[in-house]
Amino acid sequence: MYTRIKGTIDIFPKEKRLYQFVGNVGRRVAAIYGFKEMSTPIIEHTELFQRSVGDDSDIVSKEMYSFKDLGGSMTCLRPENTAGVVRAVVNEQSAAHMPQRYFYSGPMFRYERPQRGRQRQFEQLGIESFGESDPSSDVEVIDCANMFLNQLSITNDKYTLKINSLGDLESRSKYLNQLELYYKDRRESLSKDSQDRLDRGSILRILDSKDVKDKAISKDAPKLFDYLNSESLDRFNKVLNGLDKFELKYQLDHNLVRGLDYYNHTIFEMVVGDETTTSSAPPLAILGGGRYDGLANKFGYKSQKSAALPSIGWACGVERILMFMDQQLLKPETKPIVVCTFESNESIVQLARDIARTLRHQGYAVIVSDLNLSTSKQIRNANQRYEPEVVIVVGGEEALTNSVQIKHMATESKHTVRIEKITDHLTQLNIQTIDPINNI
Repeated sequence: MYTRIKGTIDIFPKEKRLYQFVGNVGRRVAAIYGFKEMSTPIIEHTELFQRSVGDDSDIVSKEMYSFKDLGGSMTCLRPENTAGVVRAVVNEQSAAHMPQRYFYSGPMFRYERPQRGRQRQFEQLGIESFGESDPSSDVEVIDCANMFLNQLSITNDKYTLKINSLGDLESRSKYLNQLELYYKDRRESLSKDSQDRLDRGSILRILDSKDVKDKAISKDAPKLFDYLNSESLDRFNKVLNGLDKFELKYQLDHNLVRGLDYYNHTIFEMVVGDETTTSSAPPLAILGGGRYDGLANKFGYKSQKSAALPSIGWACGVERILMFMDQQLLKPETKPIVVCTFESNESIVQLARDIARTLRHQGYAVIVSDLNLSTSKQIRNANQRYEPEVVIVVGGEEALTNSVQIKHMATESKHTVRIEKITDHLTQLNIQTIDPINNI
C-alpha cells in the first residue's frame, strides 16, 4: 500500500472548507485594498531564489527542493512566492505601469522537519505592492494584514505586531561592521551554525538564530536602530506615526531581521502566543513581510523614473493560521450576510460598501454584490452563489429614508430597517458574528 510522502497531508472536504474560508477571506480583504489576484508557476529556476532569498539562507542551503531537469537546467519547487511575483512583473515589463497590487495563494515547498503547522508542502497566501515608496504605503499594507487577521477572528489582543527597520544600504553597512566585531569577540560561544555564518559573512542571520546560546548572545548585540541614518530614521518614524494614527499597537523588535536577503527598511511579523497577548498558544509567527525595493533590479528591472522598484508585501502560512484558530476554538461562520444593490448610482454603491465595512468591523462575514439586477434577481443570485443567512438590499425608496430592506432567508421575512438599526435587527434575528464556537 502506498502512503503519502512525509511532510505532506491529504485534505478532505471538512478541512478543505477551512482552507477555502481562509483563502476567501484573504481574497476579499485584498480586494478591499485594491489587490488583484495572480498566479505564478510552482516550478522556477533555482537561481531565482539563490539571487533573491540568498545562497546562505536556510531556505536555499537546507530546505529547497532543487533538481536538474531533463534539459539540464537547475529547477526547483518554489519555497516562497515573492520572488516569482517580482520575476513575473519584470518579465512582462508591466513594471512600467505603476503602481500595481497583487494577491496570490498556492502551495509552496520546503524540506523541513515536519511538525504541526510546518509541512514540506504548505499553502501560502500573500500580497505584493509595487511602485509605492511613501511610508504611508507600509502602514496600509500592515493595516491590510491586520484586517485579514481580524476577519478570521484573530483580533488585535490575540497577536503582537513586531516591527523593525533594516534601513538603507548605507545604514546597514555601518551596522554590519559593528555587529561583526561584536560576534567575533564571542565566536567560541556561538553555535556551530552561527560560527559558519560569521565565517561566510552572513552576520544578520545570527540574529535570526533559534539556538538558545545564540539568542542569549544576540540579546546584548548592537541594535540596527542605533545606526539608521537620518533618512532611514525619518522614514521609519513616519511608519510608526502612521500606525499610531490607525491605533495599531506594535512592539519594536530590534533583533527582527527575517530570514530573507531581499528586505530593506520596514519589516514586520504578527506573532501569536507571546507574553503580550491573551493567547495561551506557544509563540508562533503567523504572518510576516516587509519592504524589498531592490529585488526587481536583481531580475533585470530598469527604469528611467527610479533606480529601484519600490516594493512591499506580506505572506502567511494557511496551516499555521488554521492551527491557531483550532487552538482558540475560532470556527468560521460559513453563511455570510450579502449586501447588494440593484442601482448603478455611485453614491448607492458606496453606501452599500460603507454598510458592509461597518458590519465587517463588527465581526460579521459580509459579501458585497453590486450586480445591476432587480431586487428579486439580486436576492436569488445571492442565495445561489453564497447561501447567505441574510440579504441586505440597498437602494430604491428605502434609500430616501436612510433605510434598507433586510430579508432573512430561512424565514423569508422582509423588514425595512434604518441604517443605524441594522446591527440591532441582525441581533434580533440571531445572526452570528465570526466568533469562537460558531458551527462550521
